[in-house]
Parts: sequence; C-alpha cells; structure tokens
Amino acid sequence: EPAGLHNECAGAVSLATTDGRRFSASFRMQGKRHVFTGLFDPDGLSTNEVIRPGNLPVTFELKLSAAGGQAQITGQVTDGALVSELVADPLVYNTRTNAAPQAGRYNLILPGLDIGIDRPEGHGFAMVTVSEAGQVKIQARLCDGAVVTETMTLASDGRWPVYLSAYTGEGCVVGRLVFTNTALSDLSGDLQWTKPAGVRNQAYSEGFTVRTSIFGARYTPPVGLLQRAILRPSGTLTFAKGPVQPTLSLTAQLGTDERFRDLSLNVLPFTIQPGTGLVTGYFQNLSLFGQSELKFTGLMVQKTNVMAGFFTGTYVGVITSGRAFYGP
Repeated sequence: EPAGLHNECAGAVSLATTDGRRFSASFRMQGKRHVFTGLFDPDGLSTNEVIRPGNLPVTFELKLSAAGGQAQITGQVTDGALVSELVADPLVYNTRTNAAPQAGRYNLILPGLDIGIDRPEGHGFAMVTVSEAGQVKIQARLCDGAVVTETMTLASDGRWPVYLSAYTGEGCVVGRLVFTNTALSDLSGDLQWTKPAGVRNQAYSEGFTVRTSIFGARYTPPVGLLQRAILRPSGTLTFAKGPVQPTLSLTAQLGTDERFRDLSLNVLPFTIQPGTGLVTGYFQNLSLFGQSELKFTGLMVQKTNVMAGFFTGTYVGVITSGRAFYGP
C-alpha cells in the first residue's frame, strides 16, 4: 500500500483460467480463505467484489496482459479504505518437463533488531522445503514464540512471494525473497512483520511493525560419524538482549557427535536435530535481577556456518525476546 503494509489488506491470491477469459480464484487474507469466479473482458480487464462474512467486502481490479510472451495479472485490491497492489505470475515449474532449480531444503534466519526491548531482538527462523513443482512449504518460528506454517508457490522468475498469516489472522509476515547462489547465501530479501496490540501472545503486547533482512542457505543433513551440521568445530556462543543483561558469552566446541561442549569439555544441555539443523536447550541467566533458567531454540545455517535463535523472558516487567548465536 502507498502508506505502508496493513494486515487488513495484505494477502495471497491464486487464479486459474483455461480459455484466457473465465477464471476461478482463491485468496487468503486475515487468516481466512475466500473464493470467487470472474471473466476477463476483451481488453483483459475484470472487476470483482467479494463478500466476506463478518468483514468488509473487497474488490479485485485485475488486468491480464502478456509481457515478453508470458502472461501476467496485475491490478489492485481494496476494501474501500485501504488499497494493495496485486501482481500474479504464471506457474512455470512442474516435475515432468521443467523442474524448479531451487528444489531442496533451506534454513533461513530473521535477524533480531537493535531498537529497544519493545521490538523483537531475538533471531526468528524458518525451515523451508521447495519441491520440483515449485511449491514452497515453510515452518517459521518467530522470536515472540509464534509458530507459522504455510504453503506457497515460486514466481516464474524464481522469486518467492511470501505471505504468512499469524496470530489467527490478526498479523502477518510479508515480502519477496530471492533465491541466490553466492558464497554465503542462497536466500535473501526483506520481510515485514506486523503484530497488532492485544493479540493472545504474551510478548510485545503493544504490537509493532518491523522490517528485517533475512539470510539463509540450503541445508544438507550431515552423513557419517565425522560430519557436523555446520562446519564450525569451535566458536563463540552468545546469549544477549531482552532478559539477558549483561550479555552471556563463552567459547564452545561443536563435536562430530553433534554436542556442544565448553572449554572444560563439559557437555552443554543442548539438543541438535541433524536432519533439520534445529537446536534446543537451556542456559543459566545470571542477570542483574538474579539467576534464572531460560530455554532457547535456534537453527543452524550452512555456508555461513552459524546457529541463530531466540529465547523469551521478562526484563523490567516486560516480556521480551533475546538472541542466541553460535559463530565466529
């Protein structure tokens, strides 16, 4: 939208047509799925109002065109107050004749921000699977503890339009990611995360809207007894921000048995799932307000060979998040 993203008018749409005129469509908005049918006129234009029980109706103004010999639908969606631009690209990937080159498993990180305890400081993360047909399945864990799952489709140019409905439709994560193949990353782009005030999630009860630049890479589970999920046998393990004041930092080792140890070779109370790169555990928070045990969860990312994650807790009476990180 011109004034910024609004959850009330953000969503994802899919459309199917057989003759280039008649079409059926479905869209997801505010946690609910709606369907409608329509007809493109000879100029490729179509206007359709969709009634949403218990909510404002939305109007789709669509234009079907061909750019570079490839069909594309553009237009806008409005509920009468807010307006969102719409772009829909054709599905080009399939398992028989044009498999998606991005097919595989990926781990990505939504880095925390350094703008105060009233905004997410922990590192959220997501596990992503792309099929040869271009279908993208994502399971995201946001640093306030919310878990979001969704299935989407790659665009014709390989971009990934992301729409994750969160908090039973009251919030969302939206953006466009690009699959790359660089020395340090296979995924990049910006995501905007909107959480309204008062949702049934204890952290950040006042709500927020933030933007973060993600990073991620293909994930290949280790094979053999002498392999690690990430190629970093030693590094610095850090717990910081949120309820951890001051920062807790120690030198750690990651063994081929997928266990973390301190310099005295004591096994740290962490569990690694080599098949996914998921890490869970707990640590003792020796804060200015006394000692407490905090649980954390994180994800390993290959190429950069780091682990990033989050924990939640209370700091000066506010439930907030902090970040867990293992790296150089």
